[in-house]
Amino acid sequence: MPLVAVDLYASEPHVAGFPPKPRDADEADAVAPYLVGKMKDKVALKTTETSHKTFRKWLSQSKGYLDLKADVLARVDDKSAVVIESPQHWLGLRRLEDAPKDLMKKVAHDDSTSPAIAEESSQEIGITMTNGTLDGSIPQGDDFDRVVGKLRLHDSKKALTVLPEELTGLLMNVARHHVARHNEVAEDDDDIDSYPCCVAVPAVYCHDSSVESLLDATGGTGVLFQRSICALEGALLPSADQSKPNLLLGHLGNVLQAM
Repeated sequence: MPLVAVDLYASEPHVAGFPPKPRDADEADAVAPYLVGKMKDKVALKTTETSHKTFRKWLSQSKGYLDLKADVLARVDDKSAVVIESPQHWLGLRRLEDAPKDLMKKVAHDDSTSPAIAEESSQEIGITMTNGTLDGSIPQGDDFDRVVGKLRLHDSKKALTVLPEELTGLLMNVARHHVARHNEVAEDDDDIDSYPCCVAVPAVYCHDSSVESLLDATGGTGVLFQRSICALEGALLPSADQSKPNLLLGHLGNVLQAM
C-alpha cells in the first residue's frame, strides 16, 4: 500500500503519495514520490435525518467512509451544511480554557461542566465545542478530560458527541481517497481506509496529548515528523528541472568549497 503524506497543518494542506518500496533493490531508484494536490481542511456535513443516522452509526463503527460520502458529506460551499474547520487544531486539548483565543473565535463554545447542560445549550443545528471526557462523564480536571464537539445535524435529533480525532480522521480518509484516485484504485477497495499516513506536525503541536490524538486520527497507522525538519529536507532536494538548479544546494556547495 502507498504511504499517504499530508501537510495537515498548512492553510491549504498538500497531499502526496509514496509508492510501496519494491522488493528488488535495482528498482528502488525508479520509484519516486508524487504530488497529488491540495485539499480542504474542512468537513462539511449534510443537515438531514439520514445524515444524523449515518454519522451516528459511523461513530459506532457500524458504517464506513463510503457510507458517509453517500449520506453525510457535503460540499464546503453548501450553505445548508454544517462546516467544521480545521479540527486538527483541537487535538489533545483537555479544557476549553487551554484553547488559543483565535481558535475559540472560529466556533461556538460552551464552558458548562455538566454534559447534559452542554448538550442542550444550543438547540440550533451546528457544532458547539465544550468540556467533556472520553466516556461522557463530568470532567474531573484530570487526563481523562477532553474538549469535545456537540454536533446537531437535525433539529429533531439530540446532539452527537464527537471527538476532534474522529473529525480529523475524516480528513485523513479524504486524503487516502485522493491518493487512491490518483493511482486509479477502485473507490470501494477495502484497503484504502488502511493506507498508512505520514503527517508533518508543527512544533507547537508536538506535545504528548496532541500527538496521541493525531495517531488515533490516523487509525494507528501514522508516521509523524516535525514540520520544520520536513521543510528543510524539502528545500535540500535536488531540482527535477535541470534548467532551474536548487540555489540553496548551490550556495551550500560554494560555502563548503571555500572552507
